[in-house]
Amino acid sequence: MIARKRTKTKYKQVGTQEYINKDTGELVSLKVESTERRDFNFHKIWLAQLTDSMEGIFNQKTKVAFWILNHLNRENQLIYTQNQIASKVNVSIQTVNLTFKEMMQADLIRKANGAYIVNPDIVFKGTINAREKVWLNYVEGEAYNSAEKARDDKTRLSTLQKQIEKLKRQEETLKASIQKAAT
Repeated sequence: MIARKRTKTKYKQVGTQEYINKDTGELVSLKVESTERRDFNFHKIWLAQLTDSMEGIFNQKTKVAFWILNHLNRENQLIYTQNQIASKVNVSIQTVNLTFKEMMQADLIRKANGAYIVNPDIVFKGTINAREKVWLNYVEGEAYNSAEKARDDKTRLSTLQKQIEKLKRQEETLKASIQKAAT
């Protein structure tokens, strides 16, 4: 399980300012601080350079995974089809498909609203506020996918129920034919 990124609040002394105490009228010098929320417990990686430098040790699935991470938009989405990725990375569509399956099983990527989105707790480029917004979309995508799966399950159940009814009718017809032939 991958640990969720954490944030911390950073206080920075900006300087001092003088204020007049409204009760006593005396001039008071006070420290002025700025407050900023920041991510921590992460490493900054230049993905393109890392990919280039490790080219010789990558297998095909790793190449696909790094290509995906290098081609995300600002919302951490990948707006490419698997066929396009296979063509651009020069690997088979089966390799791309297997890579996506494994990345989904690892909760690195999921499909939401017609696009793939990468888990912003693992990979994100941008500010903390932007990451939190993308994270909400990632979580909502999970709910959307669950609802979509439920609709698919209901459709499959309905289809199976219709097939069962048809088989029952065929069974009755066969039983009637057998009884008629026996008499």
